[in-house]
Amino acid sequence: MGKLEVTIKSEIVRLAKREMRKTSVPLGRDVRLLKSTVSLLRKTVTALERFAAHQQKDLRKRKIPLEATPEEV
Repeated sequence: MGKLEVTIKSEIVRLAKREMRKTSVPLGRDVRLLKSTVSLLRKTVTALERFAAHQQKDLRKRKIPLEATPEEV
């Protein structure tokens, strides 16, 4: 009876591992895809923040007068 019990347990373990693999492999792909997407978004945001800071620095340097001439008023 011992061999039958061991055989059934090993078969249950094998099938459980197989089912877990069916679930975990697609999840792993999704996680990798999400990580690469987040990485790309992080790089884009960083580049945009640098660009915005550079633009603000340029605007401060220029000191554009916001005065209107009497004719325009």
